[in-house]
Amino acid sequence: MRRFDFSDRWRKQIVPLLDDLEVVLPLTLGMKLLTMEYQAGDPPCSYGDGEFERRRPREGCLSWYQPRRCCHNIAPFCWAIGRKLYPNLNWGFVSSNFHTVVVGYDYDWQKPRWLMDILLFQDHTPEESLELVKIEEWKFHATLPEYFASFAADPDKALKIFKEQAGRSNRAFLSA
Repeated sequence: MRRFDFSDRWRKQIVPLLDDLEVVLPLTLGMKLLTMEYQAGDPPCSYGDGEFERRRPREGCLSWYQPRRCCHNIAPFCWAIGRKLYPNLNWGFVSSNFHTVVVGYDYDWQKPRWLMDILLFQDHTPEESLELVKIEEWKFHATLPEYFASFAADPDKALKIFKEQAGRSNRAFLSA
């Protein structure tokens, strides 16, 4: 399992994707899990919990997309980036109440090729990030709708509604 280094790949690989609807929509939906006030284009970092450590994040920079202590909300953004950069892999979420990471894998999600953790990648190995998830009861979610539904009071009902809405709006990429 390799750690995805957002810093090294930001300018050349990720910045060109920041206006892609298949990246913007998961980002927006993930941040709306935190607050319905979030609108596409808002700085995710301003919705995080905590002070900025060094300097004020600038629009379009990595720090703009690092809302502190909001791993659950920014994970859909990582999922979308992974799908764009490595479309040959399956992408899913390993999540608990404590932490969430995104994994890219061939056939077995328990043997991921990539782990994405945009908030902790600089200080944690992929194994350490995964260990943080597993501090509490955790679950693997194979799709974005499954992940979003896990936040609902009735996940099965929420998943059914989400899939119906995605089908109507022709957003099939959300179901993958």
